[in-house]
Amino acid sequence: YVGKVDFQKSAQHSLFGRVFVYSFNKKNPDLFNTQLLQSSGWNNSMQGAYTVGSTYLIGSSTVQAFRLAVNRSANRFHNTGEPGTTKLFTWCDAGVKIYCEPIITRINQLSINGGFSLDGGFLKPHRYIGTTYTLNDDVSLVKGAHQVGFGVSIMHGRDNSEAAFASVTQFNFNGAATGAGVADFMLGRVNTMLAARTN
Repeated sequence: YVGKVDFQKSAQHSLFGRVFVYSFNKKNPDLFNTQLLQSSGWNNSMQGAYTVGSTYLIGSSTVQAFRLAVNRSANRFHNTGEPGTTKLFTWCDAGVKIYCEPIITRINQLSINGGFSLDGGFLKPHRYIGTTYTLNDDVSLVKGAHQVGFGVSIMHGRDNSEAAFASVTQFNFNGAATGAGVADFMLGRVNTMLAARTN
């Protein structure tokens, strides 16, 4: 969605507003795909940019420009295990002796060199939400062949993000122990493991 408004308040004063909103909703793959190794993740997002401004002609050679803007981006990720989705299993369900956070609902980020990989998409509550506020107020003055400008610019940002990227415990089997990635997987000979708490 794109919107704009312009208003000439007087010969010296003009106002404007701008809006841009974009949304994206990826479908839950459970609704149309039953492949066992499918990515079970989906997401929805919305981006928005909002601006209002004022331009005021103080005199024949002096202009004041005021701008106020807000930009927001919100991306939320979902995965299996939520209501209405297929329940899969975690590393702990498969008997691996590691800590599995309760929010982890499936094995994710498994790679086997020369074999198969599992990449199930980000797990809930994975989200990236950021908002920035910007204020600009500038005065421009023309004197003969010279132009002088001064003003103020203020920006404030907020971030509300949570990542379950590493808490799924990522494993790689590359064949370093036996010469074959699949053989290392069957014997439990891990090459690399990435683990962390949701943050």
